[in-house]
Amino acid sequence: MRVELLIADPCPSCDKAIAVWKNICQKRDIDFSVIDIDNLTGRVLSDCWDLKTIPAVIIDGQLMGVGAQSIDEADELIARAHDGRH
Repeated sequence: MRVELLIADPCPSCDKAIAVWKNICQKRDIDFSVIDIDNLTGRVLSDCWDLKTIPAVIIDGQLMGVGAQSIDEADELIARAHDGRH
C-alpha cells in the first residue's frame, strides 16, 4: 500500500495531516510520501484530481480524502482502500 499526501507550505491543516498520516503509516509499515503542490509532481497530481482543497490523501493511486483527517478517519480510509471501497 502507498499513501501520498498532497500539501502546501505554509498550511496548518497540512501540518496536522502530516503528523496523523506519518504516525499511521509508520505503525502499519505503509509506504508514505509527502508531496508539495508547489513542485511539478504535486501540480500534476493536483491537476489530475482537480483539487481545490488541500491536504489531500491518495492511497494506491485513488483520491481517498481531502482536508485533515483524525487518526480514526485515516484508519477508516486505509481500511476502505484495502477493501477496495473508494
